[in-house]
Amino acid sequence: MGKVTWVTNDRIPIGYDEQYRAAPTAEQHNALAHDIGHVVRTFCPMLWKSWKTMPKETKITVRSQLSTNYNLGHMDEDKFAYVNRLFSERYKQWKSNLHQWFEEFDDPQVALEEGCPKELEDRQDSWVWLCDHFTDPTYVNAKANKINREKKTILHHLGSRPFSYRMEARQKEGSKFPEIDVFGDVYVRPGNEFDTPRS
Repeated sequence: MGKVTWVTNDRIPIGYDEQYRAAPTAEQHNALAHDIGHVVRTFCPMLWKSWKTMPKETKITVRSQLSTNYNLGHMDEDKFAYVNRLFSERYKQWKSNLHQWFEEFDDPQVALEEGCPKELEDRQDSWVWLCDHFTDPTYVNAKANKINREKKTILHHLGSRPFSYRMEARQKEGSKFPEIDVFGDVYVRPGNEFDTPRS
């Protein structure tokens, strides 16, 4: 999006479609989600359990980084909720990635002293907080519960793109049963397809 902004010499308006409850097209949604992910990884302090629990002032500061490429003026309630949802998802994903990095170390103390990811080198306080958070019994138990949930036979495994985008794509492909096809795309993992009904 930065290249588009540079070429057009203007910031990009954030579109919103009430039917999708997201950007009007999958391409715009993906671009915005990507840019928000970049903002979270680059500028967002990692000092809270979730985006929801982050102080309002901090959220405003982090969101303002989007104004480099996007026009954040005149955002109505629906657009704000949509952008906020993307920030929440990207914050959660980044925190999960950092936890996976943390688990690469056998000793939490070694992770704390030597394992700070390069993205957080200028935000050491975030890495200190995360290391403490990842060893907190409450968080450890929550992770155990997540592992148990992952043992379920039907799992959503294709990211945050709204189902409506997938439905539209399937319809363009000529699917006669887009709802069934989208269910298969999202919940059925390759190799775990349901047996076809016997005639």
